[in-house]
Amino acid sequence: MFYIGLFLYLLAGIVSIARPKEAIVFFFTLAALWPTGNAFIEMNYQSGVFVTDPFWIGLTIRLLYSSKGYPAKLLLIGSATTLIYILYLSSTLLLFPERGNDYILKDFRPLILILQTCIFAIIMRKLTFSRRLLNRVVLVGTATFFLEFSMLSFGFYETKDGFFKEEAFRYLDGSTYLAALFLIWYLTDNLRTLQTKKTKFIAIGAMLSILAAGSRVVIAALAVAAIVFSRGLRSKMLSIAFVFLLIGLFFWVSHMLGVTRVIESIQIQGLLLQFGTRFGPAIQELVQQDTPEKLLGCGLGATFEIPWLEYLGYSSTSVSIDSTYLTLFYKFGITSIPIVMVMLYLPTSDLPKVTRRSFSLFLAIIFLVSALPYQSYGIIINAFIILVSRTPASNDQIKAKTFSRHSIHRPSVNI
Repeated sequence: MFYIGLFLYLLAGIVSIARPKEAIVFFFTLAALWPTGNAFIEMNYQSGVFVTDPFWIGLTIRLLYSSKGYPAKLLLIGSATTLIYILYLSSTLLLFPERGNDYILKDFRPLILILQTCIFAIIMRKLTFSRRLLNRVVLVGTATFFLEFSMLSFGFYETKDGFFKEEAFRYLDGSTYLAALFLIWYLTDNLRTLQTKKTKFIAIGAMLSILAAGSRVVIAALAVAAIVFSRGLRSKMLSIAFVFLLIGLFFWVSHMLGVTRVIESIQIQGLLLQFGTRFGPAIQELVQQDTPEKLLGCGLGATFEIPWLEYLGYSSTSVSIDSTYLTLFYKFGITSIPIVMVMLYLPTSDLPKVTRRSFSLFLAIIFLVSALPYQSYGIIINAFIILVSRTPASNDQIKAKTFSRHSIHRPSVNI
């Protein structure tokens, strides 16, 4: 199935050379239908390659072939990040020749994510899309999520993912994050403009998929972003009511199913123990670093020893820990700060202020307990955020800027 996915994404990339808009619709349709959870890891990742990577071959050719000019800021970001990686790669090969090439290659995933996001953002700046595509992506993604969850829960698909077997009441994939982003967008920026039966139905489905995913951090990030950035008293009250309903249902379902990780986390001692288990390997490595390593990091290919991974059937040596901040700081030191800032800025830069801040806050919280740049669905999340910036609700500001410069606005055909 992995090679079928490679071919389909490659086909979408080829289409993008001549017809980028249709190719992007194809990309999002495929992304919504394709299983992206770790339970289906063999369908998404092999030998350092993500199943979505071929799409960017065609998209890059389209960019080089058709663009007469590139946004200076995006060029600077891409070039500066690439330079940082070249410097760290050179020093790693010089100082740590014993490090495995596999681990070094895996550490290029954050750079690849940044470059892919830059390319996608440049291509998308010339396009606009209707809300139908956004709704369709979330609706199909939610339906696919429940289908995958059912297949795993009832034994129709045998996964090799030890974590899913251990956490039988939890399944998290890329569509979970898209559902959360959609709800944030709905609650903070578009409550008045999206009051349709279809949108309400999609919002309810998105909420149910988040409950089924069982991710405390996704619920927490959604709750904080929605409450902090919802505008107006009515929107603020609705966001608070929605968040309390979501959290209440989550803890009630967890209690009924006897999900110990959630029940134990209610107490401070249990929560601290879980944090220690999750972050302990990274903290242990960071404490042992000398001053130069704390400033500049340990370089590409530096790994963590995580003993409990063996219990789940994996190697105890991992290139990342369950935190973007800790993972990148261990490898890049203080240089990780601008890298993280770029990751938060790139996908959200063209959004209206409220949506931009709410999405950035959501991602910043997710980064606390997830190495998202190392996940196959990281680029799908970034692409979805950029898609939000090209929908009519967000395009009003873009059109206003276009007219203010006395340029001619040519409306695109909505898909």
